[in-house]
Amino acid sequence: MNPARPTIEDLWKRFVLFAIPLVLGNVLQAMSGTLNTIYAGRLLGVTSYAGIAVITPVLVFLSAFVLGFGSGVSILAGQAWGAKNLSRLREIAGSALFAGIALGVALALVGVCTGDRVLDWMGTSSEVLQHAIRYGQVMVGSLPLVFTTIVAAALLRATGDSKTPLVVLAISSAVVLVLTPALMLGQIGLPAMGVSSAAWATTTGTCIALAWLAWRLRRRNHPLAPNLALLRAMWPNPSLLWTITKLGIPTGLFFVVGSMADVALMRFVNGFGTHATASWGVVNQILSYVQFPGLSIAIAASVFTSQAIGRGSPEQVRAVTHTALWTSLVLSSMGALLAVALGGQVLVFFTSDERVVSMAKDLIWIAVPGSVILGISSVLTAVMRASGTVLWPTLISLSVLAFFLVPAGWALSQFFDVDGLRMAYPLTYLLGLALHAGFFHFVWKQRPLKKLI
Repeated sequence: MNPARPTIEDLWKRFVLFAIPLVLGNVLQAMSGTLNTIYAGRLLGVTSYAGIAVITPVLVFLSAFVLGFGSGVSILAGQAWGAKNLSRLREIAGSALFAGIALGVALALVGVCTGDRVLDWMGTSSEVLQHAIRYGQVMVGSLPLVFTTIVAAALLRATGDSKTPLVVLAISSAVVLVLTPALMLGQIGLPAMGVSSAAWATTTGTCIALAWLAWRLRRRNHPLAPNLALLRAMWPNPSLLWTITKLGIPTGLFFVVGSMADVALMRFVNGFGTHATASWGVVNQILSYVQFPGLSIAIAASVFTSQAIGRGSPEQVRAVTHTALWTSLVLSSMGALLAVALGGQVLVFFTSDERVVSMAKDLIWIAVPGSVILGISSVLTAVMRASGTVLWPTLISLSVLAFFLVPAGWALSQFFDVDGLRMAYPLTYLLGLALHAGFFHFVWKQRPLKKLI
């Protein structure tokens, strides 16, 4: 199971074969959320749909902590795998899983206790508030399971396995597809649970998928299989956790600050009424499909860069970067064109409310260019992070989110209403790309690459 040393000639093929399951996995993940919102909008109405839309930025904010942590895990585990150091790989896995579960428990407690106050601060209307609370409490309570899945996927991808996480997501999505409408309508002997049905279905699907993953890894005698050796390693190693955290800070802070900005903008969106809130949520669902290919390619770039550095082959990093940039541009552009071309037909699956559909059509046109820009920028930051360069890419990402996105959105909304809020995203991503590209070409490329383990 040790990784082969790729040549420059076959790197493109290896990259694409690794990235395709990654992209499909992220699409499946997005589909799970999309199915929940479609079922809510169609079976329960606009108010229930708006409740899910309001809570989504909060869930993304809470998950941002472990998404960043998983990024650091992937970098360190990728270098250990590239160096063929399996004992070190298990140490990294054990510490990461312990920390991920502990973080999930802590955030679940905080979220359940303070969720209603956060939603009230966001300006959530009274008709939507109770729907958001019922859905959010179940989703927040399941964070330990979600975090375990994220860390496990990051570890597997670091070893070059992007197919197994895809199957995990496929199992979870299949459960959501069947169970959500059954719970909403009280079918096959199940109680009717309203808007919380989507959350309970997602939690059940995650449990089943994790059980399959444990069985699969043990059956294959995988180095990361949940056995006595891994259990012994599941204790926090301060040195490893500090290195992982330091590497994961850029992604984590990017998602945290980005989610905080989303929450702040959602407060402005709520001020335009329930229909604006629902249309914003619909567009976010569609954008996830456009953005995930670019973000998936960035993950692949990080893994391949980490493995190249771990093998002592820094010359391959340039080829990885070139391949990732072009792949991200092509896939993200295709997704953007499809979203624009098919957006009108897709929107009716979410809701039959004509006003929501009309508002969402305008927002899609404004939003999709930003997804292409974000994908390219993410590749550059992923490659730099994989080499241990974290400070300046982090500062650039945080600065544009903290000091440009929300003020720009507020200013533009004074002239263009809710459309102005959405305009702020592509402008922010474009500024971030310009700054990241400048640092990448004029500073980072001049530095030597070193192993982190």
